[in-house]
Amino acid sequence: MKKISSILQSCILFKNYSPQQIENILNYIDYEVRDFSKQEIIAFEEDECNKLNIILKGNVDIQSIFPSGKVFTLTNLNEADIFGEAIIFSKSNHFPVTVTALTDVTIFSIQKDQILSLLSTDTIFLQSFLTLLSNKLLMLNKRTRLLSLDTIRAKLCSFMISEYKKQKTNKLVIGLSKKSLAEYLGVQRPSLSREFIKMKNDDLIDYDKNHIYIKDIVFIEDELLR
Repeated sequence: MKKISSILQSCILFKNYSPQQIENILNYIDYEVRDFSKQEIIAFEEDECNKLNIILKGNVDIQSIFPSGKVFTLTNLNEADIFGEAIIFSKSNHFPVTVTALTDVTIFSIQKDQILSLLSTDTIFLQSFLTLLSNKLLMLNKRTRLLSLDTIRAKLCSFMISEYKKQKTNKLVIGLSKKSLAEYLGVQRPSLSREFIKMKNDDLIDYDKNHIYIKDIVFIEDELLR
């Protein structure tokens, strides 16, 4: 339990509790811990969602899978990230996406009735839950704006500016493969690779397997105003 509470303290829902308070909550509620192997499906699209899920270990992909078999990765989640928190209280509480284990994964799950109990009895948990939903809404709006951009360069520039603001450095650590980044931006991988080469040739960026080096942040910003 101490190991679980330690990881949960990094999660937005539990970051305002002490380790002892988290352990008290765990003693109060019913929860489930499940292990999944790499590439195992954690939840299929249209599966009923009746749990809030927190990643204790590993990484998962949130994907949209088309009838043709084409896979579009919406986002990647890591340790202490959450999924299912909005769907669980929806009138149509079914997953609109497929959740896949990118690595070996351990998931901590709390049933809907237990969440309702915490929300109704614990104001700290209630405030954290509302913050979580607000953050997810802002993230969705941001993603919608990114996907609405007309060119691959504009999408890539938008992504780099967002990461630059978060990482506060011109040397961006990219935790996505080229394939995952292309899916995140809503473009074809070969097209993204060509744009990387063009921007490098224009002396705007440099890159390696895990990093993008921004050479001209002013141009990157101006690209979004064109």
